[in-house]
Amino acid sequence: MVIVQFGKHIKRVRSDNGGEFTSNHMLQFYNEHGILLETTCPHTPQQNGVVERKHIHFLETAHETRFEANLPNRFWGECILTAAYIINRLPSKVIKNKTPYEIVWNQKPQYDHMQVLGCLAYYRNTDTKGEKFENKGKPGVFLGYPQGTKGYKIYDIESRKIIISREVLFHESTLPFKNEKLGQDDGDEEPVKLHNDVCCEEHTISKTFKTISMNELTHEAHVLDDHVDSIGHENDEHNNEDVQWGELNHDTTNVQDDTIELTQKGSRGDESEGESLRKSIRTESQPQKFKDYEKRWKHSMQQEIRALEKNDTWTLTDLPNGQRAIESKWVYKIKYKQNGEVERYKSRLVAKGFTQMEGVDYHDTFAPVAKLVTMRTLLSVAAKKNHQLDVNNAFLHGDLDEEVYMKVPQGFSKEGETRVCRLHKSLHGLKQASRNWYQKFTKFLLSINFRQSKEDHSLFLQNQEGVYTIILIYVDDVIIAGNDLDHIKQTKIQLDKAFSIKDLGQLRYFLGIEVEKTLDSLVLSQRKYILDILKDSGMLGCKPSAFPIEHNLKLDRWEEEARVDAGVYIRLFGRLLYLQATHPDVAYSVNVLSQFVGDPRTSHMQAVMRVLRYLKGTAGQDILLPHDGEPVLTAFSDFDWLGCPYTRRSRTARHIVNNPVYHERMKHVEIDCFFIREGVASREIKLMKIDSKMQVAHLLKKGLGTTQFHFLLGKLEKHNNNNYKTWETCLKSYLQGQDLWEVVGGSETTPPEEDVNGDLHKWKIKAGKAMFALKTTFQKEMLEHIRDENTPKEAWDTFVTLISKKNDTRLQLLENELLSISQRDLTIAQYFHKVKAIYREITKLDPQSVITEARMKRIIIHGLRRNIEASLLLYKDSPFNHHL
Repeated sequence: MVIVQFGKHIKRVRSDNGGEFTSNHMLQFYNEHGILLETTCPHTPQQNGVVERKHIHFLETAHETRFEANLPNRFWGECILTAAYIINRLPSKVIKNKTPYEIVWNQKPQYDHMQVLGCLAYYRNTDTKGEKFENKGKPGVFLGYPQGTKGYKIYDIESRKIIISREVLFHESTLPFKNEKLGQDDGDEEPVKLHNDVCCEEHTISKTFKTISMNELTHEAHVLDDHVDSIGHENDEHNNEDVQWGELNHDTTNVQDDTIELTQKGSRGDESEGESLRKSIRTESQPQKFKDYEKRWKHSMQQEIRALEKNDTWTLTDLPNGQRAIESKWVYKIKYKQNGEVERYKSRLVAKGFTQMEGVDYHDTFAPVAKLVTMRTLLSVAAKKNHQLDVNNAFLHGDLDEEVYMKVPQGFSKEGETRVCRLHKSLHGLKQASRNWYQKFTKFLLSINFRQSKEDHSLFLQNQEGVYTIILIYVDDVIIAGNDLDHIKQTKIQLDKAFSIKDLGQLRYFLGIEVEKTLDSLVLSQRKYILDILKDSGMLGCKPSAFPIEHNLKLDRWEEEARVDAGVYIRLFGRLLYLQATHPDVAYSVNVLSQFVGDPRTSHMQAVMRVLRYLKGTAGQDILLPHDGEPVLTAFSDFDWLGCPYTRRSRTARHIVNNPVYHERMKHVEIDCFFIREGVASREIKLMKIDSKMQVAHLLKKGLGTTQFHFLLGKLEKHNNNNYKTWETCLKSYLQGQDLWEVVGGSETTPPEEDVNGDLHKWKIKAGKAMFALKTTFQKEMLEHIRDENTPKEAWDTFVTLISKKNDTRLQLLENELLSISQRDLTIAQYFHKVKAIYREITKLDPQSVITEARMKRIIIHGLRRNIEASLLLYKDSPFNHHL
């Protein structure tokens, strides 16, 4: 083949001592053709390093493609063949950024026919037996490219055979095997192969194929001349440059509720592979390319074009000489409600900004966005009145300073049209789009007397005679808060006139954070986000852990330890990093895990799994922001630098703050130090030493045991069933918002006797969701009492009964402790802190409980040491008040 196809002669073969290379037949072949055979020493692969390295590279690429699609192990051969096919079409620096395919065949490879391995694929059903209404397409899984045939290899789900077909419709965002147990096989059965395998060609760079966009590569003649994009249409109109609106033969997806099935561990294995695949197919998918769009997206695409035209985003003109027009693409997104249901289908026209030239098509690009710490602070300060706005097509409001041209969007070009779009306003995808929008929005806010914060440039404040309004922006999402509802409404009207905003009313959902309001507090949670993480990582049915990281766990980079997939580790770490917004209890764990993103090993992944197990049991714990909390900022700091040469304790930080001496090597903290020092001098800030067991900062800095971890966790304003009254109000509000309260405490607490119109099935779905929401907020010991409850109402009633008894007992103990409290060997400050902690817990358990100021004075004075109590009685007025 080498001689016939390329006119080259093989002169030498270098291999190991494998029988396939050194058999008598091969030796005879070498002698007949004058080929020299060189073999390596036994167990010395380094003597053939180039080939061995290529083998490793080759297998790693195949493993990654299989892992990404979660294909069963029996398809390892198809993964290797597909890896070879892809690698041979990737550029390499070794051959001057050319591809091996180009070097061998002297022509550039084509990419527009390539698909995601393991994705859902419908191929034309040729075995319909003449039935007109028989399904024209059959579902399968894409397994690669056959040799010598212009088509695709498809694994038929029902017949479990590999079929070769050229008429295939792909859904690249749907991976049927994704929810299966990794590497799961059902027996030793091998799929029937109808064609020989593709030859293994030389390859170049690994992993690159995951990040290369087909739109970034040169489009020339189709490698599959007769490839079609839809089933049953050999000359599909979608292949034409001027695309006309058409309809696919059938809908490949059904909109269904994202229902969580509460099954026991291991029940997944009872399903057949075909049934499991069909279940995974019935999920909502988003088109990845314009030619994959379905009928449901047509209306949203037309809406997008109308909005652009209304905004005068462009004018059609001839392309000037010396100018070039960038291309655009359609991006599709399904918008979900807070409860996970589909809200709407959104299409967005995006310019291919990666083709812009810096200094010609754009200059500066940076635009600030809101920080999470700013958002939490804003909600804490203005917990009562928070509203949310969404700016319609925000990026389109920015004015372009540069001269930018764009080709007419796909699906809207007319036959024979040669003009292009001269952009006057920003468009999604342009390098400068976010900056232009931010500048225009900022300019408008400043014009209506808002001040921009110097600490966070996305925060704007307005104060008019005691009426304050605060605006926080994150791209096109806006939070507006204040102490006067009429002024908030007036600000909304001004913004609507300028930018056409969408008023979303009370703040409910912002940047993936759920916001629930009660009569006396605001609750921030990421419950849905946690469940999504658990579901995507296959940990939804895991056993919960009591704490996120083992006590004094020491992780290191052990060379002898096996590596894990870095991509999976980094994705999980990134999601946990964002989760700190409402779960500070995992902050230390995430900090530790961040040290190993460059080279994760097995022990590091196990630590990540423990954090996920902890989140499984604490998904219902949220951040509680009381409306009427004291406007006092309390911070905890742990001095663990070990600066004292005698006791090995730290005293540096306190010494710097309390003593105005010169510190030559502390210039990097000089500004903050002066600020704190002035605060201490003016008594606005007070530094207090507290016992290590009471140090809340340890939650963020150390791995703690179960007892100490939960003790300090209780010091945070976390929303869980320990503060029962607030928990009950918030959870009830959450269930009502998710339309689940009817099966818990409403009119649908019992299942319907007859399944009319699927009522029983609908009730079971709602009951399952409600039961799951309840169980994620219960403590581990409480779950034992509701294990036998069959309905959400029974679980709710049982919990209320148990927690009421538990709270009554705890309340009685606290009141007894308060009455018998004594200073003993505590300092005055420690004694006051202890009294205040007991008082706060009492009011948390029973908000109706009232302890008068006079009674608190008597309790405090009675518990003081006798010498202090006697000295206090010498004063006419007691210095104590109800603020302690």
